[in-house]
Amino acid sequence: MKKFVRLFVVALCTMALTITAAFSLTACGGNKKAVKIGVLVADASGAEALAFRNYYENYVEKNYDVDFVYSEEIGDNTTKEMEELDKLLAENCKAIISFSSCDRPAQITKCEESKVYYAIATGTLSDEDYATYKTKKYFVGQVGPSTFTEYSVGLAMGQYYKSLTGDAAVDSIALYVGFPAPEHVARTAGILTGLGMTYSAFGKLLSGMDIIGGIYGQDNGTANLNNIRTGESGITVTTVLSMAPGAGLDEPLQAMLAGSKPDALLGVGMVSVFMSAQLNQKQIPYSDVDAFTSANKTNFESGSMKYLAGKYGSSVGPVFALVMNALNGNVIRNADGHAVSLDQGYMVAKSAAEYNTNYTKESSDSPIYSKEVLDTIIGENVTYQQVADLVASK
Repeated sequence: MKKFVRLFVVALCTMALTITAAFSLTACGGNKKAVKIGVLVADASGAEALAFRNYYENYVEKNYDVDFVYSEEIGDNTTKEMEELDKLLAENCKAIISFSSCDRPAQITKCEESKVYYAIATGTLSDEDYATYKTKKYFVGQVGPSTFTEYSVGLAMGQYYKSLTGDAAVDSIALYVGFPAPEHVARTAGILTGLGMTYSAFGKLLSGMDIIGGIYGQDNGTANLNNIRTGESGITVTTVLSMAPGAGLDEPLQAMLAGSKPDALLGVGMVSVFMSAQLNQKQIPYSDVDAFTSANKTNFESGSMKYLAGKYGSSVGPVFALVMNALNGNVIRNADGHAVSLDQGYMVAKSAAEYNTNYTKESSDSPIYSKEVLDTIIGENVTYQQVADLVASK
């Protein structure tokens, strides 16, 4: 009997040690499940979108205990956007990072109701919408180009083409205006202004950022060729290509390529996806707002790309850091106690040499926002100012 009791006690002790060890492993992350973060994407195939996804899935996931769950491509379909958000929430995602801008107020409201943290990674809310939602508990914030920055990147592109002289000078351009998304409309307004053009809307000739309201208010977010007015430069827009609902891109693109070709094509994003092969083949100079990727490196070196305003794949690192802090109990707020709102700019390349200089600043194994850098803004004591200073420095 004594021997049996001794064996029983040993068995209990062994079981207790096993249970204790199991709890210790869990506490240390040994059996801990990765936290799911949902990612809403309007575009799933563009160079910029792929660069962002590569950074999240092939770098961030390897360095942090997270699992990114991606939506299907949403485009400009508001109904699909909410359906995809519902799917991510049903997948038990603890936070949402949004690259889709059909109806961000609705996204914020849905996440608030679901008690799921929400952050914006491309573009920003309008000033009015930010004022409305900046105090929401689960709205972490936004890190990306502001409307003014998006307008400015288009403005610089237009001014560049307007300034060209000699054999490089342009008299006619094709304009690719993308989707009726806020960032695309702002860039379009900037390009037209940079070229010295105005836009006819509501019985007025609009200029500058006022063009944004004209394109939205009168033309449902897609610039109308008939409303573009040539300015003092004499440069004319011969074709407007878009991905607006029902517009179709292939037929007007083929008609442009088969007809009297423009001196250049200026695009607001995703030119490399939809038409770079055709433009390279026809040797039509073109510009884009995209990312510093190997594909665009080839477009510069052996194609006809002449101008790129771009970001890096790891540009979306800071918004991830904000989300991680929130998930770990440090919901960062600015000095007024409001959700974070930080502006990000673009790098510009106007030659293959400039492109390569920017391109070599980041690699998939050594991104600009590396783990070492991100760890400086992830932690229980990290402040708004630390995040703001880092974003400004990059």
